[in-house]
Amino acid sequence: MLIQFFKLQGTGNDFVAIDNRNGQFSLELLAQLAPTLCDRRYGIGADGILALSPSTDDVSDYTMVYLNADGSDAGMCGNGGRCIARLAHHLGFPAKHTFNVHGFPYQVNVEEAVVTLFFPAEPEIQTIPDSEFGQIDIIYTGTEHICIQIQDPNLLDNRDWIRNRGHELRYDSRFAPKGTNVNFYSPIDENNVKLITYERGVEDLTLSCGTGSLAVSICHKRNHTNEFMQVSCPGGILYTKFGFDITSNTYKNLLLKGAAEIVFIGELHV
Repeated sequence: MLIQFFKLQGTGNDFVAIDNRNGQFSLELLAQLAPTLCDRRYGIGADGILALSPSTDDVSDYTMVYLNADGSDAGMCGNGGRCIARLAHHLGFPAKHTFNVHGFPYQVNVEEAVVTLFFPAEPEIQTIPDSEFGQIDIIYTGTEHICIQIQDPNLLDNRDWIRNRGHELRYDSRFAPKGTNVNFYSPIDENNVKLITYERGVEDLTLSCGTGSLAVSICHKRNHTNEFMQVSCPGGILYTKFGFDITSNTYKNLLLKGAAEIVFIGELHV
């Protein structure tokens, strides 16, 4: 099989994307192809695979299918959403458009290399005690996340420690059966945090995580909202914004903004 693909990246979170508007690739086939396409030695190399597929509703311009590098369903991917919107605009979709993921509509605005994504999720924070970290925040920003505040920002540079603890927590029985993405963050100031994420499905640290950036922004700011937050990831800077509904104790109007670009276009024999 000869596959045309697009390689994209958003603050170092990289993806192999396929224009699947003709429906050639079923979900099952994409899941089979993902480990091959995402392999950094024998394939193209990526954190996950994106497919721009036909819309499944009357509201969206198309459907975003996202799978982890191992072929598993990742739920929503914020950087993947920004990257597929960048690709869609390249393919002729308007700068402002809507796509759906698992039946949920996401609005997007593409401005040159910067893409802003608006989330329909309305998460709330659940906090549990932890013997090592004092507490762990659990939050769903389109996919499962836990957020752990680290007081010493230098500890986030210890990648071996972060990777090992992230791996352990990703499979911790408290977050079974699905497991979770694990975010370690350290506040730089009131509106700026440093973040590194261990991503489920990638099973390693990634250079950036969009839904994780939203998760730690909310957990850091709590109900102090409607201000732009800067999240410094190893791969670059993301910006977040959100509101808080005191009646429902949920967060709304989630926004994720940052760079997204097409790196190259190619063909691959599979």
